[in-house]
Amino acid sequence: MFFIVSQRLNCSHWTATFPLAMPPPYRVTAAERTLIHHLPGYPKSSRLPPLPKCSEVSPRVTWDMATRPQGFWDSHQNWKSLQCERTQFSRDASVKCLSNSQIYVIGDSNANRLYSRLLARFPTQKTMPGAWPRAAESQNKSFNISVKFLPHEYPLFLGQRWEPLLPYGGVEKIIDSVPSTGRQLIILHYYLHLMPFHLSVARSRVVAAVKAIARLLIRNPNAHVAFRGPHVTSREWDINHSIGGDALGKQYLDIISSAFEGLKHRVVFLDGWEMTTALENAEFHPNNKVPNEMVLTFMSFLCP
Repeated sequence: MFFIVSQRLNCSHWTATFPLAMPPPYRVTAAERTLIHHLPGYPKSSRLPPLPKCSEVSPRVTWDMATRPQGFWDSHQNWKSLQCERTQFSRDASVKCLSNSQIYVIGDSNANRLYSRLLARFPTQKTMPGAWPRAAESQNKSFNISVKFLPHEYPLFLGQRWEPLLPYGGVEKIIDSVPSTGRQLIILHYYLHLMPFHLSVARSRVVAAVKAIARLLIRNPNAHVAFRGPHVTSREWDINHSIGGDALGKQYLDIISSAFEGLKHRVVFLDGWEMTTALENAEFHPNNKVPNEMVLTFMSFLCP
């Protein structure tokens, strides 16, 4: 169909406008908007329902990705979980909780930040002061606490420079080397360094890690594991828009959830997605409050 525009009309003939109906906000239809406005919520004067202590419930509650929100930041920017009641550990309580433990933090620079937040909770002495991406270790001999950081295997993007080959082996090898006796705590994180590649790479690494974790939990009943999930990185990063727009984060969450299905009752999921959705973050490293609250969540499942 063709339209013929009168050559006799020009801008001087435009004397008034008639606005169309306001489009629904947030790209939702009018019906969806009505539904959203009728969602139940707590009155401002009400209190949240009582929750069981995290140490009294199965870690499976942390894998519920269908129920949102799973928590919120209060006015003091402390994370309030809606899954279970977390413990606010003092310095002394942290030492008591983690005494007689060997802790492994495995992953990238965001895992290294979890390592740093653990060390901030009690006095330690660095016995292997490696800087990222190299391994590091600190100890508190008085309370028999050892904390190790180990980078995950390649791919690791370490900047535009030559770096010596890292000698630590892969995550599967590291977990298989964890002793079969004693209290062994593992925090594992895979994310940003895998996202520039096909998702099959991420899946193969996660599946291999899950198999190693399963073997560990069978041979050592005193082992406890947490997996730190992806976080929001959206900043429209034009170098790699698949990362700087969170295009792959949600698909990666599905891969993690599927791989851990048989271990969700034994492994704590540290969900960075919701925590970082509600905070301003750089594209690589979330606000420092995020790793601190993740450490508190893991400890809350370990100790009352």
